[in-house]
Amino acid sequence: MKDGHYARSIGDLRRRLAAAVPHEVLKDLHRKEPARHFAVVLRQALLFSGAFAAGWAFGSPWVRVPAAIVLGFCVFDGTVLLHEVVHRAVFQNDRRFAYRLLGLIYALPSGISPTQFTRWHLDHHAELGSTEDDPKRHTSRRNGTPAG
Repeated sequence: MKDGHYARSIGDLRRRLAAAVPHEVLKDLHRKEPARHFAVVLRQALLFSGAFAAGWAFGSPWVRVPAAIVLGFCVFDGTVLLHEVVHRAVFQNDRRFAYRLLGLIYALPSGISPTQFTRWHLDHHAELGSTEDDPKRHTSRRNGTPAG
């Protein structure tokens, strides 16, 4: 990661966190669990399929509106899964092809580019807090919405 705004701004935070959180606890918090990840993927696929089928089969707005809401959450959850891929948080070792394939699959429902999202997101982490260089903050401010 580049030495961006966030790294320059946190001072001795890393040292204080290392002193406050035992190494074994931190290691356990960073443990990657592919089975849990794919259980979530399966749940989301079932929710998506069920909501799509319900919306297709029933013309009533009492079914279609809730189904559309569930579909919207499922599409958003694809970007959350993509976020795990960006941070290489699925597998214990580096599996480039698997991460690339998962990135494409998870980005597909929302129509975003996984490579563009990766670049934007990692720049966001590097420049976190910068009013000029954090792409998330800069985009939000430019569009007239509050930064944050």
